[in-house]
Amino acid sequence: MDTTDGDTPARILTFSGPPIGEPVVLGGPFVMNTKVEITNAFEDFHAGKFGDIPRRSRLQYL
Repeated sequence: MDTTDGDTPARILTFSGPPIGEPVVLGGPFVMNTKVEITNAFEDFHAGKFGDIPRRSRLQYL
């Protein structure tokens, strides 16, 4: 399988298990426990705290 930018091969590993009984909040590409955590993740993302992200990937979430 290839990544969406076509430059780097990718491996996918999937896990499953019993529910952990915690809330789940979705926001764009992020999955957290609260809306505040989603907001913080977006702030960190836009501040560059996630490291180097290929330009093509960044365009989806600007």
